[in-house]
Amino acid sequence: MIPDILFPLPISKVHGLGKVSVAKLNNMGIYYIKELYKMPKEFYIEYLGKNGIEIYDRIRGIDGRKVELIRERKSIGKERTLKFDTRNKEELREYIKEFSFEIEEILSRKNVSGKTVTLKFKTKDFENHTRSKTLNYYIGAQFEIYKVAEELLDSEELKEEVRLIGVSISSFKETEVQQMSLL
Repeated sequence: MIPDILFPLPISKVHGLGKVSVAKLNNMGIYYIKELYKMPKEFYIEYLGKNGIEIYDRIRGIDGRKVELIRERKSIGKERTLKFDTRNKEELREYIKEFSFEIEEILSRKNVSGKTVTLKFKTKDFENHTRSKTLNYYIGAQFEIYKVAEELLDSEELKEEVRLIGVSISSFKETEVQQMSLL
């Protein structure tokens, strides 16, 4: 399916083809991936150099690069689109409290804490707003996360109704585990 999806696209969309290569191919009458696809493998080597084989394979859906399944998370958060748009801060605080609890559980399982809390909200006109606060220390407990997120919410004058609310935490470090004494 890959070639069929790519055929109508201009060659400038192929990762690895720069402006110079695109101009060179355009001068030869090759404007679309469909036209480039028809060219023999030798053409790619001759006109595109060492990257030629990569381009040849890429537009055929062949990619030998290793797929990385594990990546480091930059933040942990929760958000929700509301059933009804609102400007009621008490209602929004309830969501923040719930999110803070869920975030604490995730942080605890991953044995990390963070020091940047971000409040995200989207207005009924789909305008995104984010407010963050970075602390001088790391936190991970629900009440700590909630306190910072609540401060961020309280500092906002909600001129429009909110349709989505979210809280996240970032800037992680591994939590130090202390051995408990049996005595």
